[in-house]
Amino acid sequence: MMRRYAFATAVALAAAISVWTVAVQAAPAATSEAAAAWSAYDQGDYVAAAPSLRRLAEAGDGEAQAAMGWMYEKGLGVKADGEAAWSWRRRAAQSGEARAQYAYATNGFSLQMISRAESLKWLRKSAGQGYAPAQFELGKAYARGLGLKRDDAQAVALFSKAAGQGYPRAQVALGQMYESGRTVEPSKAIARDWYLRAGLQGDPEAQARLGDLASRAVSVRAYDRTYDTPDPLEAARWFALSGDRQATDLAMRRMTPDEAASVRAAVRDWRPRPEWTPGRVFNWEEALIVKEAQEVTQTEDPGALSNPTLATIAAAEADLDFARARKLARAGAEAGDPAAQSWLARMDLEGISGPRDLRASRDWMRRASTQGHAASQIELAVQLQQPGIYQPGVPDPEALAESYFWAQIADANPSSSQDQRFFAKRLVSDLSGRLTPDAAADARRRAAAWKAQPEGVRPAPPAA
Repeated sequence: MMRRYAFATAVALAAAISVWTVAVQAAPAATSEAAAAWSAYDQGDYVAAAPSLRRLAEAGDGEAQAAMGWMYEKGLGVKADGEAAWSWRRRAAQSGEARAQYAYATNGFSLQMISRAESLKWLRKSAGQGYAPAQFELGKAYARGLGLKRDDAQAVALFSKAAGQGYPRAQVALGQMYESGRTVEPSKAIARDWYLRAGLQGDPEAQARLGDLASRAVSVRAYDRTYDTPDPLEAARWFALSGDRQATDLAMRRMTPDEAASVRAAVRDWRPRPEWTPGRVFNWEEALIVKEAQEVTQTEDPGALSNPTLATIAAAEADLDFARARKLARAGAEAGDPAAQSWLARMDLEGISGPRDLRASRDWMRRASTQGHAASQIELAVQLQQPGIYQPGVPDPEALAESYFWAQIADANPSSSQDQRFFAKRLVSDLSGRLTPDAAADARRRAAAWKAQPEGVRPAPPAA
């Protein structure tokens, strides 16, 4: 469950310092129209924001140009138009706006609109202004040799700059460099310090790594604490916070009731301590970052779910009672609730409170999808086209065709959210090039004729 994220960034003022405390740039004098437009944008009222932002963009405001690119890409307040989106993104990057340069580099390359060399050129421009996400991405390119000669020293330097600004992904990357000893002196203590900084912000990868360190007999001293032997309670806390239900479930099964209660209390009381705050969202990658922040900065309220079955399942999982959550999910799934079927499919996929069962997971996901459950349709499409998930080894043509079929249905599903539809369109575009023309045409024909087949939800018996 995701709550709406309240963007808390200030309106640009003359000679303002950017939210990342980098590159100082002169800004045009703020007008009441601009203030109102950005206020509407920050609150998600894109229809109200669009006319004024367009005027600002046409006058050369780089931030407004970046916003227009994002709005046209997503169809926010304007009719979606990929060509217009790309035009505004290019103009914004050329204006010198660091975030726009980052968006142009990352989106352009992922959509195959620009070459890797061109992407790296704009990443360098953005990173040169001190924009932490660009420094991180450029560091990754050096660390992996992506379009550049591999240079771990450059990677460490860029990761360090971004991590020092509090960017959690860079903190994790820097921790990995210290843990593996690439270019730097190996140090699990320093690695843990960086993981801890990112983990305290709510970064799930950092939290999972902290759980892994605590679960192994690794002697490190960090933050006035020595880890000479495995600490299963500490490991379970971090695994739970990371969202790794499988690792949490396995750790909880070996605990006494009192130990399990202490872990539940610690997780329930935990709150993130952000060091780095995303600004306005102008591209897909930033949107994902914001969603991650949203997941960890908002207290989940399972009772707020409109589906009462899901509310009880979510409440059980929030209390780390995975056995009860599975019983509730199975009861709801067998009663025909598509949301419960989807939940149970994910539990079977991950092996939560039971053995991992890929066939059962796929069957439950198909039942939910057949009833018209949009999230399940997208999940099924994703899993079918990935190797080693629902299909052993490389997916065969039949699995790819089914994935293409469900992606189209999710795109046309009126209950799909804007983000779900956007992702479904990207999946359709990707898969269309992986199928033969005849297979693609057949999948499109079947999708056009498809109709949801509700099972008819029956009252689920209470779980014992």
